[in-house]
Amino acid sequence: MSTLTKPDFHDRDTYKWWVLLTVSLGSLTVALDNSILATCLPRLASVFRTDSSVIAWVNLAYYIMSQSLMLTLAKIGDAKGRQKAFMAGLAFYTLGLTGCALSQSVVQLIAFRAVQGVGAGTGYSLAMAIAVAVFPPEERGKALGILTGVNSVGLVAGPVLGGLILDALGWRAVFYTRIPMALSAFIMTWVIVKEQRSEENFDLDIKGSATLFGFLALLLLFLNFGGKRGFATAPVIALGGLAALFLALFLVSEKRASQPIVELGFFKIRLFSGATLSACIQTLSTSFVIFLVPFYLMEAFGSSGSIVGMFMALVAFPLLAISPITGRLSDRIGSTFLAALGMCVLCGSLFLLSHPGPHPTYLSVAIGVGMCGLSMAIFQPPNNSAAMSAVPRSALGTASAIVMVARQVGASGGIALGGALFSTYQAGALIRLVNAGIDPSTANRMAALAGFKGAMTVSLVIASVGVLSSLVRGRHQQDP
Repeated sequence: MSTLTKPDFHDRDTYKWWVLLTVSLGSLTVALDNSILATCLPRLASVFRTDSSVIAWVNLAYYIMSQSLMLTLAKIGDAKGRQKAFMAGLAFYTLGLTGCALSQSVVQLIAFRAVQGVGAGTGYSLAMAIAVAVFPPEERGKALGILTGVNSVGLVAGPVLGGLILDALGWRAVFYTRIPMALSAFIMTWVIVKEQRSEENFDLDIKGSATLFGFLALLLLFLNFGGKRGFATAPVIALGGLAALFLALFLVSEKRASQPIVELGFFKIRLFSGATLSACIQTLSTSFVIFLVPFYLMEAFGSSGSIVGMFMALVAFPLLAISPITGRLSDRIGSTFLAALGMCVLCGSLFLLSHPGPHPTYLSVAIGVGMCGLSMAIFQPPNNSAAMSAVPRSALGTASAIVMVARQVGASGGIALGGALFSTYQAGALIRLVNAGIDPSTANRMAALAGFKGAMTVSLVIASVGVLSSLVRGRHQQDP
């Protein structure tokens, strides 16, 4: 149930598109942060005279805050008002951008990136919920398809914009040039979006919020450091153990709470739990491709950065072009077939990338990468629509946040696991090739190929599980 407090200055059909435009702008502003700093971190390390291990916290602080607070912020938004919460998130995000642009030390930069992360967590968790709330159920997939396409623009434009702004205006401009976007989204949300909130009294579950934050933050650190230092090292094992402890404390707290942060009963709904699991698996598998293809092209093919950028754009173009179509199609035929089809296309992509033949070519890599983007375009809008259709409208923000957290955990896990597997297979192959008398240059290229093939094979196995989870979940209301 929703309470609308602003006057209806548009007819209902026009209003929903204005809302979608508003949250799309806010979502795009936040989505750029996923990739825009990729080209800037080396420059930041030089400017602040620090090493890569320290500058990595510029992104890590952002991700810890955005992912670990997402569910709590979504719960507050559902209860107190999604419009107000979304505006608050954009305000925090703008404050973080301003602080980053003015930072005089790496400590200040990391601190303001954490502030940005709080705002991003709100944006991620509520954009989808606000859009879904104003569209009728039979048009939900259409809205989510468009939102998915908009996010893909951020994925592609981030590195390009980051590099151009860095070269033309300097590193501070990478932050302050986005302030007008964030302010525009804030003003549009204030003027256009009517309030959406539940009518029940709200009592924030402090213990649940704290233990959830601890679990997700520790899990992210476990995955991040495990991928870099090895999952068998003592500090990483300790992080994993602490994450498990906080998860147990969180589950105990939620069972006792009168208004839990996460309604565990949602996971008893087969459609919702299946869609959430599928989202995690799909993002984990695609992260192998997105993270490892640049290494593969540079080390096995000797490709330049510009060529790598062109290949990675192949991931996002299908998302931009196809997502609105599959979203609209899911409104007509349901989500099960399309979600399973998307996972099957992903399996085809991974099979092609893991079996390049004796003489790999740019064409085979391009087809594999393009198929990966196509699989995301087919899978994501119907799967998101299915998850949102399975819960009450008063909990749309929480449901959206759960799916987003599952995807973020999948992405972090995919990068960590993919990187570890690539390095392991590559190192083993290099030893064998050198011992066989292969010259070092050729051995390095062949070892990179072996590392990539091994990692893609594991990803293919994981994606196969996603096909099954997409098929056996409950049916979307539009499914035949």
